Amino acid sequence: MTIRFRSLNLIAVLLGAFVAALAALATLGHQQSLRTLEQSTVERASESARELLEGEAERIAILAADWSWWRGLADYLQDGTPDFAATEFTPRVLANLRIHAFLLRQANGELRYAAALPGPDQVEPMPEQEAAAWLALDIYRGPARTGLLMRGGEPWLVSSQPSADGRLVFARRVDEQLVGQLAS
Repeated sequence: MTIRFRSLNLIAVLLGAFVAALAALATLGHQQSLRTLEQSTVERASESARELLEGEAERIAILAADWSWWRGLADYLQDGTPDFAATEFTPRVLANLRIHAFLLRQANGELRYAAALPGPDQVEPMPEQEAAAWLALDIYRGPARTGLLMRGGEPWLVSSQPSADGRLVFARRVDEQLVGQLAS
C-alpha cells in the first residue's frame, strides 16, 4: 500500500466518522425539537381546555345566580305550589340550561325540589338517596360557590347560589359532550 492509498483510507474513515457524528447530532436535535413542539402543543391544549372549563363553570354560575333571584322561584320556595314545578321546570327549559341536576333547598334546610336530567328532553325526580347525597355536600353554606366537584366517581361542575328563601344548585356532569368540546 502506498502512502497515498493509506492517506485516502484514513481520510475516508475520518470522513465517515464525521458524517456519523453529524447524523447523531442532527437526530438528537430533531428529537429535542419534537419534544419541545409536543410539550408546547400539550400546554396549549391544556390551557384551552382549562379556559373552556372555566367558561362553562362561569356560565352555570351566572344562570344559577339569575335563577336564584327570580321572584317566582322565591314564592315557590315559600309556599311550594305544586303546579309551579310542572309548568316552569319543563324538560325543554332545563335541557336548554345544559345541566344534569337541579336542586332547591329551603332556608330551613328542607329539600323543595330535586330533578335529574339523564338525557335530552328528560326530567326525572331525583331519587331520595341521590338527593340526600347532594344535600350532604358542603355547598349549602355561605356565599355563592362554583367549582369542580367529584361525586360518585364522576366530575361535576356545580354552582350553589343563595337566595332570600333558600338555595339553588345547578350541576353539570363533565360528560362526553363537554369533554368533546375540551378536546377540540
